[in-house]
Amino acid sequence: MEKKFVSNTLAGMSNQSFFVSDGNIHRGRAYVKIFSGGEFNYSLFFTNTTDSTFADGSHSACNREITPWEILSVKVGTVNECTPYCATEPSHFTDVLFEGKKEKLVGKGDSFWSDEFILEAEKDEYLCFDITYRGNEIPCHPEVVVPTFEYIDGKWDSFAEKGADKSRVPLPSMIGCDKKVKQRIAYIGDSITQGIGADNNSYSHWNAVLSERLGDDNAYWNLGVGYARCSDAARNGVWLDKAKCNDVVFLCLGVNSILRGYAGEEVVENLLKIVNILKSMGKKVIIQSVPPFNYSGEYIKTWEYVNSRIEKEIALLCDGYFDNRPILSKSTEESYRALYGGHPDNDGGVKWGNALYEYIKNIL
Repeated sequence: MEKKFVSNTLAGMSNQSFFVSDGNIHRGRAYVKIFSGGEFNYSLFFTNTTDSTFADGSHSACNREITPWEILSVKVGTVNECTPYCATEPSHFTDVLFEGKKEKLVGKGDSFWSDEFILEAEKDEYLCFDITYRGNEIPCHPEVVVPTFEYIDGKWDSFAEKGADKSRVPLPSMIGCDKKVKQRIAYIGDSITQGIGADNNSYSHWNAVLSERLGDDNAYWNLGVGYARCSDAARNGVWLDKAKCNDVVFLCLGVNSILRGYAGEEVVENLLKIVNILKSMGKKVIIQSVPPFNYSGEYIKTWEYVNSRIEKEIALLCDGYFDNRPILSKSTEESYRALYGGHPDNDGGVKWGNALYEYIKNIL
């Protein structure tokens, strides 16, 4: 990946899955909050491979190379405010080009950057990403928690009004800019890391809160993907490749592995693989406990086993270990039950992010 560019949003937009389209021309939009204000050279990074296993894996599994499709145009603009239900119109758009052209034929499994473009935006303004495309298989992030829309019959339809798992817009994996930073920090995890549970467009998930506290001397890349298992990252494919481009990696995985019936030893082995791969490349790794998720039956035993191994064994290989259970659990007696919901709500995300900041501020 291009070392020149760093992420300039706290939103998670990795490829979670793909949707089957009709080959006709379609248009979509997404509104992403800018983290660091100023004028920078920007470039958008795209991949045409799924990062993780979606749902039960029957439709899309990690590292699936999506078949070719076409970008017909991409343009970006900025707006001061937006909501998940109204596609605010920018006063001005800038065309985003690919090797000097508006069109781009995206090959099977491709990874690519757009041409550079200059954009000036204040902190917390929104970048409006507008894409026109066609194809039979299109990468997407169905559970994305930024405002997304599709243009139908002369108006913008909100995916937030269509319900969960409905968003169908091909998104860039990174909104990159050439800002100089002290450290590149990545957050790799599942839907909890992505931001599910916090209100759409609220940026109240734990790593957004932590990033705001750590400040804009660093860059932050949210690689959280809903339904992701430890085995997805341990396969050392396109998803972990994104994490490898950073200096510091926060790792918070395990919920979906447990709920999908993986044995505790298998979960631990996959976490060890991830940590060892990252550490062998000289990355600083901060691991967290597997959060509570209202587990029941055998899942409770697996959760307790995995967390015990993380604390007593895996944490020793890392540069930091944060136990989120005292913040997120309903009680000491039932630590597997989630106080703020399995996907922490705004309050849970804020308390988690602030507590993690107090732990990590002297380590980074």
